Amino acid sequence: MPRYSKNDIRRYSDRECEQLLKAAQDFTARSDEKTSVKWDLPVVVALSSALRRGELLRTRYDYIQRKLRATGSWTYSDSRLKVVNNFGRNFGVILQRAGIENGAFHDLRRTAICNWFEEGMSEFDVTKLAGHADFRTTHRFYLRVRDDLVHRVRQATARGLCQKLLQKCCNCPS
Repeated sequence: MPRYSKNDIRRYSDRECEQLLKAAQDFTARSDEKTSVKWDLPVVVALSSALRRGELLRTRYDYIQRKLRATGSWTYSDSRLKVVNNFGRNFGVILQRAGIENGAFHDLRRTAICNWFEEGMSEFDVTKLAGHADFRTTHRFYLRVRDDLVHRVRQATARGLCQKLLQKCCNCPS
């Protein structure tokens, strides 16, 4: 096994993301439409934008203040019924339904940032999109190697080694 540092940063796998989305949709379907958040939306937004929980909720709050309350579409009873109560507890239920242990909403942000970097975005771009002033912050708290790193290293080594051995064995030009 090659030696590498596998940081203790929690990142959801593609399979876990699918399970989370399905569990969020299921949670929403079983909840009271008038009082519950449509949980699939925060999950997808966090995975695609890397917004923090507070940023996500503040965006919703700003929308309520600017659009709904300004036009009279948001009442006091709406604020009592439609606020995001028990965010952590509800997300915990979604994690449990998805069969994921030891997860957190912030791990969606970590997953998004890791995915950006993995898809070839530059360090500078990832750092700026994450809202960090320094790449060291992004690297320290958000980036980690994928779980299949050892498997990918073996494949790359085998491809490179086999090509070189074939060239030497068959006297093929490089």
